[in-house]
Amino acid sequence: MARMRRSALTITIVGLLSLFTVLSGAASAASGHASGGVKGDPQPELKPFKIGTSNYAGGTAALEPNGTLVVARGITSGNGKINVCVLARGSSKCSDTVTLSPLSSDDLFGVPEVFIPSANHVVVLMDACCDNNPAGSDLLFSSTDGGRTFSAPVRIGTLGVSAAALVGHDVVFTSGDDNNGAE
Repeated sequence: MARMRRSALTITIVGLLSLFTVLSGAASAASGHASGGVKGDPQPELKPFKIGTSNYAGGTAALEPNGTLVVARGITSGNGKINVCVLARGSSKCSDTVTLSPLSSDDLFGVPEVFIPSANHVVVLMDACCDNNPAGSDLLFSSTDGGRTFSAPVRIGTLGVSAAALVGHDVVFTSGDDNNGAE
């Protein structure tokens, strides 16, 4: 019986030492390189960078299958506009920039939502307001060249855009709390 306890104790100690060795190795790998290096090293393309300044509500980003990043962000210019920046994989500067404007006398509201339903097909969804057009003021901008150029926006409803998601190849969105419940 004592021999069995000693064996169990030995196995437990060896197991714990192995566990501590593995955990300390993982911790040192996570803490970075002793040499310092570039943030993101060994993947320097992942280091932080600045696209531009904006005092607007914010923006969103979507990823093309080839690794190109498309960023849509609100900018305060006129009645509010959307800046779309296309960043090639590993780049820290926009290779293409487009400014999207609302229709007629609309003002833009909220955060622009950008999605890529298929390769090179970029859509930007934005809530606009106040021209009282019966077709609504929710706007959908569409690009078939990866976000380098966009067609004129299309009115797609009157809900308003508070949150959106890509479900399969469809963009689904919801309005904010307008006292009518979820729509």
